[in-house]
This record gives sequence, C-alpha cells and structure tokens, in this order.
Amino acid sequence: VLHIPDGSVVLGFMPMPIPWGDLEWPVATSWSWPEARSELSQHKAHLIVVASSKSLSHVQLSLWLSRAIASAVNCLDAAGVYFGSGSIVVAPQPYAEAAAAAAEDDLPLFLWLGFHPVKEETGLSIYTTGMPAFGLLNLEVHDSELKVDELIEFVANVAHYELLSNVQIQDGETVGSSEEER
Repeated sequence: VLHIPDGSVVLGFMPMPIPWGDLEWPVATSWSWPEARSELSQHKAHLIVVASSKSLSHVQLSLWLSRAIASAVNCLDAAGVYFGSGSIVVAPQPYAEAAAAAAEDDLPLFLWLGFHPVKEETGLSIYTTGMPAFGLLNLEVHDSELKVDELIEFVANVAHYELLSNVQIQDGETVGSSEEER
C-alpha cells in the first residue's frame, strides 16, 4: 500500500496470468507495440494496481496510479502493462518513461486511453477507449482526410483538453479550429 493525498494506491500480486480473453483485443489493436502478442502470451503472473482518494481529481489520481505502475515496472521483470479501463497494452519501458515525464499539464494519454484508427473506404476514422474512466464520453472522428499520425494527434489534443478542463464535448458536437476541420 502506498499512501497518497487522502487515499492510497494498492498493489496486489496475482500468481496467475491475466486471462487471455481479457488481453486478446488490446493485443490485437496495439498499433504502438507490434510485439505485444509474443511478449504477453507467456506471462505467468500479474499485479493488480488500484488507486483511490477522497480529494484528488480523476486526472491527479491517474497520475499517481501511473507513477506507481511505473515504479513496479522498474522493479520487476514486467512483460507489459495492461490498462483495463483503456483496453490497451503498453510495453514496459515506454510505459515507465512516459509516466516519469507526465505532469498535470502534460498528461500521459497513451498510457490511459486507446486510440484506434480504422481505415474505411471514404477516409480514415478513429475512436478512443478509456474516457469513461474519467467521467467523459469516448471520442470518435469519421471519414477524416488527415493522415493517421495527424488524426491521432488531433484526437489526443481534444482528449487532453477535455481531461484538463473536465469539459464534455457532447454527443454529436463537432470541434476544430476551422469550419473545414469541424
């Protein structure tokens, strides 16, 4: 147990692998870690890490949680990090590095949220997973003409804005710096 402001982070050792059914989809959609399947398929045990606080915001609490996970990754021979609320898997070293660099004004979104681009006939679409853990709706963009890295950056910027300001863009609302971008 780690004590944080008005709460704690609890780490629990589980001497068994995460059920593959829980990992199958995050591994299959892990565009940033192509080796995820081979790296995670043979893991033998896992940690469950939970954070709670009476006074911290969802963002502040997630920063504490990320730091605790990064500490565990640095101390153990971790195969990877499975972040269930975002339905994502992240390689151990990139996770630890991103968590160490994180700050309240520079959130480690790729540790918390899934960004899932989808190639369609009419363009590129993308959706997120993990925003409901912060009390917000997941984001979607349909039929964009942006390149994949530009689209991911755009959606990440919107998610970052929502998380920092705790402002929900409502279902059906559009955003962008110009009418064309909207």
